[in-house]
Amino acid sequence: MSIDPKGDFGVRKLDNLTLGTIGEGSLGLLYGPSGTGKSSLGYSFLFEGARNDENCLLITSEVPSVVRARMSGFEGFDPRWLKEGRLSVLMYREMMRLIGVDPWNMNQTDMILFFRLLMKAAADLKANRLVMDPVNPMIVQLAGLRRSDLVPNLKGEVQRRGIKTLMITDTFGDLEDELSGVFSPYMFDFVFRFDKQVEHSTSRNTFHIEKFRGAPHSRSEYVIEVSPEGIVLMPCITPLEVE
Repeated sequence: MSIDPKGDFGVRKLDNLTLGTIGEGSLGLLYGPSGTGKSSLGYSFLFEGARNDENCLLITSEVPSVVRARMSGFEGFDPRWLKEGRLSVLMYREMMRLIGVDPWNMNQTDMILFFRLLMKAAADLKANRLVMDPVNPMIVQLAGLRRSDLVPNLKGEVQRRGIKTLMITDTFGDLEDELSGVFSPYMFDFVFRFDKQVEHSTSRNTFHIEKFRGAPHSRSEYVIEVSPEGIVLMPCITPLEVE
């Protein structure tokens, strides 16, 4: 991703829409179908922090070597960030293994232990920015355990520590219903929705801001284009049917 004027997301149009900054300790949610640009925006957010000498942490379900290969496909990525500790990548599964937890069969005690480990990792790495991508396993477990209280606790922790945090989730099938059962809009300082829209044989990915606390913002819908040079948002002209 090429370098845009200073802003929290490193995406010119988005930083203009949000006045170029999010507050310390803010918690945001990015959600929508797979392949619509959510992870790319998460990377851009981390890259922008690393460029500004902030410590950034990605917690993911993917193997770190795969994540590094994907990041390397963007022009704005600097591999020295990984060597210097400005950008760290941890796996959910490895973190859970440390505390002896099965990620797909967690009880309430396991969930609380994982939550504490997540916060300890962020503190030990002195993270200024945190991206959790995806949080799908957490949504499924929280819905099953009826533990909707842990997300407000997470918000309290990131606010206390001043960590700018993005939670990213894919939505498909019944997962969107589970998402609404675990997360409420009031928990988040900003919410971005991504969609895949189709008309006949043509498709495009779209983006709009559902909520952004502290900044006047448009709820207009934008086409989102992702390339090695970066992310571009363009206003939608003709509405299409949502898939």
